[in-house]
Amino acid sequence: MDLSLLRLSRCVRPAPLAVVASLLVAPAPAAAATFCVGKPACSGTSLPTLKMALDATNLPGNPGPDRVELGEGQFDGPAVVLKGSGAEIVGAGRGKTVIVGKPATWVLVSYDESTRVSDLSIRMDVANLTGIDGNEPGLVVERVDIQGPATGSASQSGIILRRGGTVRDATVELDPAALPTNYGIGLFPDAGASKSDVTIEKVRISAGYAIYDAQWPAPVSIKEAALTAGIFGVGISTPSPQVRLESVAARVVHSGPGDAGAGVGISTPLSAAAGETSVTARHLTLVSLARGGSGLRIRNDAGQQSVRFTGREVLAVGGADWVPATITPSAQPGGDPIVQMANTTSRDIRVEGAATVDLHLSESAWRAGAVALDNASARLADDGGNVDLEHHGPVLVDAAAGNLAPGAGSVLIDNGTADVGVDAVGAARPVDGDGDGVVRGDIGAYEAAPGTSLVHALPYLQPGSCDMACAQEREANRLALLPVTKLSRLPKRAIRRIAGTALRADRITLSIARRVGKRCQALTARQRWAKATKPVKGRCTPAFNLTAKGTSAWSVKLARALPPGRYEITPQGIGASGNENKPIGKRITVPRAR
Repeated sequence: MDLSLLRLSRCVRPAPLAVVASLLVAPAPAAAATFCVGKPACSGTSLPTLKMALDATNLPGNPGPDRVELGEGQFDGPAVVLKGSGAEIVGAGRGKTVIVGKPATWVLVSYDESTRVSDLSIRMDVANLTGIDGNEPGLVVERVDIQGPATGSASQSGIILRRGGTVRDATVELDPAALPTNYGIGLFPDAGASKSDVTIEKVRISAGYAIYDAQWPAPVSIKEAALTAGIFGVGISTPSPQVRLESVAARVVHSGPGDAGAGVGISTPLSAAAGETSVTARHLTLVSLARGGSGLRIRNDAGQQSVRFTGREVLAVGGADWVPATITPSAQPGGDPIVQMANTTSRDIRVEGAATVDLHLSESAWRAGAVALDNASARLADDGGNVDLEHHGPVLVDAAAGNLAPGAGSVLIDNGTADVGVDAVGAARPVDGDGDGVVRGDIGAYEAAPGTSLVHALPYLQPGSCDMACAQEREANRLALLPVTKLSRLPKRAIRRIAGTALRADRITLSIARRVGKRCQALTARQRWAKATKPVKGRCTPAFNLTAKGTSAWSVKLARALPPGRYEITPQGIGASGNENKPIGKRITVPRAR
């Protein structure tokens, strides 16, 4: 199904409601005002309904912007923010303040460019509803949950942006199987109106289309997103000149009849004007569990339009029904072998159409045999470091159950770059996920926790990128850059100085921990014993609080000799690039004086 053909009949801008005449009995405020509904402690004017409070923000002579504060409880929609009111709608918190949709077109609609909606929930119990409909640029939605019925939420949308805005820290839960379509966040530009940038970050969405970009003419940024979709995690209908995706996980769980969904789907209609759609992606996990689905799917049918996709640290995995080709030697001497595909629709990467598509990938992962370039004008450029998953076991914890994090032994762990950032749930990256002392990011949207793997998985790179011998040489070079530290022999008593040697280290740090019963105490930078903590797997957790003098020959002088007891002493070398050797501690016992 072509993305460009999907439209909602309700995407026509609804007409604003008139201000209720009975509200005009209230005096017009001379400055920005606060109106409260269902909130006993109010710093402004208390009104009985949400509708009356919003109508009051648009009284003649009111300069705005006004603030509408909602207490705990349930409030009836629809709610209308009229142009010029500049209302800020603030609830008492998610799940505490709930606006309930009634049979209408939307639950909350804004016609003002400075509207802000925060700290509340929206519930849509009936069909054909939009949670929040933004008709002007500048709309900001923060800390908002939107929920449709558990099943059958077709023709519903969580948030619609028509001229731009920001959605941050939001959850939209619609039924991803309620096809033909529903939208978690839809970008539907108004014809002829100016458009501003769109920013979507820290969102959790479940819908038929989790995020749909219908030819948005201004920059779009989507970051820190966990998406579950029926058809497309992120659907982009071109031309959409500049789209940036970062730390986005998309899991496709269903496809409608005759349609093959994808984690990210890009489609160009035949009628598209001349131009280029540019999509830049970092740290994506694109997984389709549907028959015939793809991780990444691009279709370009417009000769005047070109599509360029540049991805780094992208994981793309197609439908669960895909299996490699079966090759049987011919029964006839010199005859061609028989190649039989068990399934010809599911692909990790699929490019279709007849017009230009440039696909650039680096430090990414997919199956070499699960790529379909059904487009003579398409080019897949291997920019280096790409992993062929056909030579590796499972890479995710449990995709079917929705856990898309790298599992123990996954080749995704520590085979990305060392660039600093956050993953799809806001966890810092990079970390040393395999405990080998090299701090590098993971391929995909999620960063594995430290120590997830016990060994670094050597990647089998894509054909043409680097053969196995080349990959082994790269691994040897990587390990050769690690610092190496060694402790010198320690005296049996009166230990006042700890020394050692190191290679390829710019600085040395030292951990000294002593056993106190069944617990551990670490020596702080001021050489005092810290609060006791529990050991992990029988060993004290190193705390590298002491910095040594020297590098190739190093030493740490103690303010006083170590008292009698059991100790774990662990040095660590840190290289010029920040790489750290895997610390190996030494256990010693200082005896009591006789």
